[in-house]
Amino acid sequence: MDKNTRLSPCAADALGNIRTILVDGKPIGIAGFDAACAAVVARGITGDAEIRTELLRILKAENYIPHAREDRYAEAFFAVFLQISKNHS
Repeated sequence: MDKNTRLSPCAADALGNIRTILVDGKPIGIAGFDAACAAVVARGITGDAEIRTELLRILKAENYIPHAREDRYAEAFFAVFLQISKNHS
């Protein structure tokens, strides 16, 4: 994007809402990750499997996640969720 390109407010917000997560060692941009983490915490979800499931459910609504790799994405989401949680404690 060059310096003369202007983004709509929605596009600019969307770009600021992307977190890069490694899935099988490859960087993947995931929209809405931080909001999904906040939603999981707000709902009081604490079990590891339940956190993985809920993150995947929320993030599938905004992102393309290949069905055959859902378990790999869920594991990557959970790992980053734990990192974020650890940094905020």
